[in-house]
Amino acid sequence: MRKIGFYLVAGLLLLFSTSSFAVGLPAKIQSAFQKMYPHATDVEWEQMAGCYVAEFIQDNQEIDVWLDENARWVMTETDVESLEKVPAPVAEAFMGSTMAAMRLKDVRIITFPSIPR
Repeated sequence: MRKIGFYLVAGLLLLFSTSSFAVGLPAKIQSAFQKMYPHATDVEWEQMAGCYVAEFIQDNQEIDVWLDENARWVMTETDVESLEKVPAPVAEAFMGSTMAAMRLKDVRIITFPSIPR
């Protein structure tokens, strides 16, 4: 019973922290995101690694858009269902590698504005 109480309190604290963060979202971050994804709905925001991260569902895929504190796009993570949903050269390179025998749990396409250094 104590475990249930702990999880209930932890969940409420998480809900409160997420709600209060959305209220304090800088306008320039919100504006930059809306220009990139004007039709996104039910967007949840969090901060990670010094960035603002918008999470939402589009075309049945979870998308995480990362923006830095200056509202510049850092990267976008798109969860896809399987290796068949990634570009063919990427899937072929994976299948030809030593990792091909591994069981895939999460398949994500990560897009950067330029080649990361």
